[in-house]
Amino acid sequence: MITAAPLSAQSKWTAGQPQVWKTETTVAELVVKGDIRGGQQYLGDDLEIWSSDSPVPIPRSGVVKWQDFLTTRGNKVLFLDVVPMVIWVKGDFAYVYYHQRVVFQHNNDKPKRYDSRWMDALTRQNGKWVIVADFGGADTQSK
Repeated sequence: MITAAPLSAQSKWTAGQPQVWKTETTVAELVVKGDIRGGQQYLGDDLEIWSSDSPVPIPRSGVVKWQDFLTTRGNKVLFLDVVPMVIWVKGDFAYVYYHQRVVFQHNNDKPKRYDSRWMDALTRQNGKWVIVADFGGADTQSK
């Protein structure tokens, strides 16, 4: 299950914002369906992800390996809620600040909830928005 809410800081979407946000929600929907490969199609070739619990950024190849490892070990995303805070678009570049709530389960263990805050940078390549940078991590304020 996935839910998404409109921008909390503004009532009207500007040009480009719906398409950029659609990329984010499409990736989330694919993850919940267990289609990790489908979600990876929205990761740019030059992607770097820097999670707050990682000492260094991780390139796309490392992200793909990690996602593949998790899914082959029985890990599942049961619920994913993404809420946009800011979406900024100029030409073929955009960034998105959003809050994410995930319910994750490993094999038959009790599901666990995680809240996090993220900022993604996206570029439009061949008419398609792709994520080229991702930074964030645990939202300790939500606990």
